[in-house]
Formats: sequence, structure tokens, C-alpha cells
Amino acid sequence: VIHDPDDPYLNEYDEEIIVMLTDYHHTESEILLKKFLTPSSEGDEINGKNNFDCSQAPHVSKCVDNSGLAKFEFVSNKRYRLCIINTSAFSAFFFSIDKHEMEVIEVEGSYTKRNKIHRLPINVAQRYSVIVTVNQPVDNYIMRSEFQKKCMPDDAKKLSIVKAIVHYDGAPEDSAPKDVPWKDFLEECIDLKHETLQPLYEEKLPKATKEMELTIAFHNDSSGVVRAFFNESSYVPDIKFPTLSRIFAGKANNLPRDRNAYIFDTPGEVVDITFITKDNYHGYF
Repeated sequence: VIHDPDDPYLNEYDEEIIVMLTDYHHTESEILLKKFLTPSSEGDEINGKNNFDCSQAPHVSKCVDNSGLAKFEFVSNKRYRLCIINTSAFSAFFFSIDKHEMEVIEVEGSYTKRNKIHRLPINVAQRYSVIVTVNQPVDNYIMRSEFQKKCMPDDAKKLSIVKAIVHYDGAPEDSAPKDVPWKDFLEECIDLKHETLQPLYEEKLPKATKEMELTIAFHNDSSGVVRAFFNESSYVPDIKFPTLSRIFAGKANNLPRDRNAYIFDTPGEVVDITFITKDNYHGYF
């Protein structure tokens, strides 16, 4: 985590906590890559911890039964900045803490005006910062990462919720937290609504002088190999005469289509690029 020395919210929280959400595969990547279009996870974790029935894991895995849940120590009346990172290969989640509101203050390194939410949709590789005020009765509470089932293949829909423990200082160590999730309904496979995220520092955008669309998809090429495509073209490198070398040699106009080159050579040009993904499950890039 890189810290901003000019963080505008630095005086509005007392401590920072990193919360990493991830999916977990008991099978090694070499095997998973052969079916990478649907690499359904076999479990999910918060800060690397969760309980799992190891009888369901491949026999060669190093699965450990009842490894325990992650635990976060909170002190009453303190304010915590949670830096929430989805480190998954494929899974999207709803993040929340029972009975605790969160205020979004940062998205992908950009500061936002404070905005209260109950549940945070977070997709692969996304990063959010929220401030949580510890203002509930001294007790234990559930932090939860709920699997967004509609974003995944059918064989992944057996997965549901990963839990961690938020332990207030002074609460009984062995007291099980009550299950009181927020009831807000959020549409799955959709980011946090952009209209609720107002930039802290407003910057007027220039008017676009050109528009372009990039459609992203995964499917087989003419040889039956699964590849990623931009506008139905998958990049094919030329080892002997690389793309940048061609451009520097003044041959940009002669690039073949499979180099996926788009030429913008007007100084001061402003391009509005729209990304469209038509893939059912690889929806986040």
C-alpha cells in the first residue's frame, strides 16, 4: 500500500487496516489454466483465512480443516480506514460489516466525497477505502464477503458467504456474534453506482474530439485456441519486427490488423473510449 503524504482524510481516521478478499483454488494454476474460461473457486477468504471441509478438496492439496476465521480488533469510538482489495482471480463480492455503516472515501487511488453505504460491491482487482466508526455496543460482529453468484458459472453457485470476526475491545473472546446482515438489495455484477461517487477534487473534462469503442471478448481463434480479443482481433506479435519498432520506423500505417494498433496523431486530441464486454463471466477488466 502506497500512502499519500497529502491524504486529505488523514485526520479523520485513527488507524488503517488492510482487508484482502480473495477466492481460493485447491488446484494448481497449471491445471486451472486449461479451463481458464470458467475457473470456479472452491472457497473464498478474508485476509487469507476461512474454514473449509477438506474432504471436498483434491487429495493432493494441502488443505487444513477448521483453520479459523480472520479477526479484526476494534476499539470503541475509534475510526478505522479499511483499505479493501479484491485479490481474486475471478470472484466478485459484496463486502459489509453487520450493524456498521461505511463511508467511501477513495476508489482506485482517487479521493471521493464521503458517501455512506451498507454493502460494497467489489470486483476483481478493485480497491476501495472506507471509514468505519466504532459506535456500536461492545460485542463481537460479523464482517462478511458475500459471493456474487450471478456473475459466475453454475458450478460456482454453491459458494455463498465468507465471514470474519470484528472483536470490540472488552467483548467476550468466545462469544459468537449474532447474524444481523444488512438487508439492502444491490444488483449483482454491477459496480458501486458512479453517481454516488463524487470526486473530492473536481476536474472539468475537455470535450472529446474523437470517440471509439473497444469490444472485449474471450473465445476460440481459427485454430481452436482460446484467446482474448479486442474488436474481434487477438494480438499476434512479430518477434523479428515488433510493433513499436515498426512505428518508430515510420511504418505505422502498414501494421496488420492483428497488431491491434489504433493511431491518434493529432496533437491535443481528446479521445472518448468506451469499453464493451460481452463475456458472460469475464466481465471485469
